[in-house]
Amino acid sequence: MKQFGLLTFDLARRGGFAAGGAVVTALVMASLFAIALAPTPAALTTAAVPVIWITLLLASLLSLESLWHRPLAQGRFDLLLLTGVSPLLAGAAAVLAHWLTAGLPLVVISLLLVPMLGLPLDMLCLLLPSLALGTVYLSLLGGVGALLTYGARGAGLLLAVIILPLMLPMLLLGLLAAARWALVPFGTNPYLLLQAALVVLTAPLFVAAAGWLLRAQFSR
Repeated sequence: MKQFGLLTFDLARRGGFAAGGAVVTALVMASLFAIALAPTPAALTTAAVPVIWITLLLASLLSLESLWHRPLAQGRFDLLLLTGVSPLLAGAAAVLAHWLTAGLPLVVISLLLVPMLGLPLDMLCLLLPSLALGTVYLSLLGGVGALLTYGARGAGLLLAVIILPLMLPMLLLGLLAAARWALVPFGTNPYLLLQAALVVLTAPLFVAAAGWLLRAQFSR
């Protein structure tokens, strides 16, 4: 457990700069939407939740390269595996590091985006856990996608092409959870539970796939 914590901290520290850029990008994108729709407050409120989701997911994609492609290019993962760290542990640590440095800060800035886009503050009770689950899912999926696209031409574009369609189930569940909240605030939200189930069911598969792909990269 101590080795896992140290490995996660090291990867998160190295990817923190790009994650900060992702936060700034998300704020700028959301601000542009707010300015464009400001003359029509009703339209701004209607589009607010989709804008928050799409803005945060696109911004989170920007930080995948720094936590996967750059360490692979520098041979950092190879050195880790040579020291005896298991590929599964390295993959899980990288996924957690990506969420801590990119996913979690993006969830936190939703505290600013909600009032900026005209949503009621009590909706944070839904959006915070919903976005947290969405960003965890993206970190898991992003790790596998980044390893699959490493070394390819136009890896960033290819990564987006692979990940965005696979993010649609989580995105749709997040939007449905928000629509359910508008009808039944503070009630049981089955779509939020489905988001949690999607993360729980796919996490072992994505972490195992990331570990296997890391081993395959190491054995080249």
